[in-house]
Amino acid sequence: GLIERVKTLKDQDGHSERDNESLVESFYELLGYKRNNQIRFRTGHVDVLIQSEGEPKIVNEVKRRWGLHRGEKNVLRQAFGYASINAAPLVVITNGDYYALYNQEREGLGVEAKFEGEFYLSDLKEQDIKIIEILKKFSDTEEP
Repeated sequence: GLIERVKTLKDQDGHSERDNESLVESFYELLGYKRNNQIRFRTGHVDVLIQSEGEPKIVNEVKRRWGLHRGEKNVLRQAFGYASINAAPLVVITNGDYYALYNQEREGLGVEAKFEGEFYLSDLKEQDIKIIEILKKFSDTEEP
């Protein structure tokens, strides 16, 4: 499954960012999104864009580094910039294992005010389910 793929990729030194994007795509497919229709690659500067009914919903900034964390200001600035351009409500920074979610629609200034939560696919905890549900909420709309 997906978690085995994450662990296998972590053991490979020379993997590319595209390999990480493939993990992200597989994760969103498991959440019910459709490849090529709702899951879009390299849309403008966005690595992986999730659309619902033709509208941008989740901007995913994908990095290949396994040490990615939510405190990386340059990654966050990049991701929030793309989300603003695309008017997407959710911003995610990820490497395919680690996911940090931010809600653009949350009140408050600054990135931390918009932080929803984080999780590792390879180390899921019960409380992570509510964060994953936030990502899933756009997948149940009717798509052709």
